[in-house]
Amino acid sequence: MTALPLGEAWRRLVATANRRQLSSPPVRVDMQGAPDARQRFSWTAALSALGAEVCHRTSGDARELAALRQLYDRIIDQRGVWQIPVNRVEHVMIGYTLLYLEEMTGESRYGRAAACLVEMLNDYPRAADGSLPYLPHTQLVLVDTLAMLCPFLARYATMHHVATLLDLATAQLRTFVAHNVDAETSLPYHGYYADGPRYLGLHGWGRGTGWYLLGLIDTLVELPASHSAHADLAAVFARAAETVRDCQRQDGHWHWAILHRADHTDSSTTSLIGYSLMRAIQAGILDDGFLPTVTRAVQALVGVTRIDGMLDGALGESRGLGKYPQQYGPRPWLQGSATALGALYLQETRMT
Repeated sequence: MTALPLGEAWRRLVATANRRQLSSPPVRVDMQGAPDARQRFSWTAALSALGAEVCHRTSGDARELAALRQLYDRIIDQRGVWQIPVNRVEHVMIGYTLLYLEEMTGESRYGRAAACLVEMLNDYPRAADGSLPYLPHTQLVLVDTLAMLCPFLARYATMHHVATLLDLATAQLRTFVAHNVDAETSLPYHGYYADGPRYLGLHGWGRGTGWYLLGLIDTLVELPASHSAHADLAAVFARAAETVRDCQRQDGHWHWAILHRADHTDSSTTSLIGYSLMRAIQAGILDDGFLPTVTRAVQALVGVTRIDGMLDGALGESRGLGKYPQQYGPRPWLQGSATALGALYLQETRMT
């Protein structure tokens, strides 16, 4: 494994690998371990799409926009009709960058496809506390849902002037904070049942904390500062950011279980937290005092970058509450979030 220097060369290397991943998203497996090609365009591809979006937004590289077109044109036809199932919360996350593509190209079919996601969510069965559960017709609300759902709703609401969707996004976040975030550390638990019990799964699961921070900050960036939830959610984010800053290892990584100091590191935790902190600095939610934390995270990710641009060391996919398989390696969610972090960090620091 070769450690590459910080700067444009590293960003381009990981972005190129991310575009390769976008051109052929890996097939995920279902809960029984069987290949499930239908899931290849869900949240795993959504994070790769996020990486391409941020690269395009910060550098204007036309290859990034072309890669996004290629991704979405495989799953949305010329009328804006989805060619894959979109019937669960995890399928919504890919709509976030779809809206960016609509904005950049002006093609109405992308907007129609995004509207289909909104229609699906409007009909989606609510849990007992009014939240959208991870799976329909259940009471289970997971931390993952915050990142998969809320930024899309907020971006759609802002672009298409649908204020009720801002309320839906902020209600999901506020209810989760009230029901499933530890008061002492401000870190989330993995999930809860809307009709009880709460505080389930690991407290401070690393990637779950990354999901939590991403869901908050990418919603806050889209949320008007005048919205009634903005100040409260910004304060919630800042409190959690202080905890993760205090828990960062000297090498820049975080443990897969953030509060467990002897556990294995997880590159996907590092990339998601690093991205969220960097975006919060740029949005003015955090001050520049957090920049050294982000710098250490970027340096840690450089250290696990392979010569082909793929990053290593990400914890395997969770299989449910309390199920965190101790398998580490390159993962699509790591590549996309690290690419997004690298692009934001380079923009901020003007590395050469």
